[in-house]
Amino acid sequence: MQVDKLHRRIVMDARVLHDQLAQVFPVTLFKQYEGRPISISAFVKRIDAITQQFNIKNILVYVDPVTKTDKRMFFSGEWLPECELPRGDSSADIRIMWHVSRLGKMMQFTAIEWRRIHFYYWTFVMHEMTHRHQDVERGPDGPSTRIYRPRGQGTHAIAEQTYLGDYDEIEAHSHDIALELIAWFPSLDHDDAMRELRTQYTDPAISTYAYYEHCFADAIGHPAIGVLDQKIRQWHVIMRANLDFYQTLELHRDGDPLIP
Repeated sequence: MQVDKLHRRIVMDARVLHDQLAQVFPVTLFKQYEGRPISISAFVKRIDAITQQFNIKNILVYVDPVTKTDKRMFFSGEWLPECELPRGDSSADIRIMWHVSRLGKMMQFTAIEWRRIHFYYWTFVMHEMTHRHQDVERGPDGPSTRIYRPRGQGTHAIAEQTYLGDYDEIEAHSHDIALELIAWFPSLDHDDAMRELRTQYTDPAISTYAYYEHCFADAIGHPAIGVLDQKIRQWHVIMRANLDFYQTLELHRDGDPLIP
């Protein structure tokens, strides 16, 4: 699917969702939340009451903490094709999982942590929106996605490269990387922004690009990386031409994802 067409559809969905979601999940921490713990369960339910009308379901997942003080939060996402719906009690094709430690049912946030969670959430939502519209454009009788053959050694490397070498995933992850460029280096053109990204963000736990490079480290010259680079440039150019929308989302440097 052409990136400009895909971008228009994602922005159309995200703009309407943002207008509604800003009522309960703005970029700035609510004053009534400052300095006191909030119930994550109640907060996610308030978000879900809004997003369900956009076929996006938020699911709270409690995980066992690594340490007794581990109260960190992270996200994962999933897009479901129509043939797998409904699942559970919902027909929503996009699922956003909020993974929270069992010790973190009540959590207190600083203003920066709140902005980071806001950044993280929107990254996952728009990643899954990308998959949604890839499928709409392809249609029920359209061709299946291309997967570049893995070259890694070992079961884990092969699994990672198979997943990340899927053309649909390359397109969606390149969107994520372009979003990181817009958020972290809003004033830089593409080449300068990529140079800074490679220099400043080398941790695969933070940078999507570093994550790709890490997973293909034993497959130098893999075509998936070449396609990824092309797609990042396409996404980034289009996003820079639509900065008004991304300024509305307020995804910027303070929104660096939380370090796991």
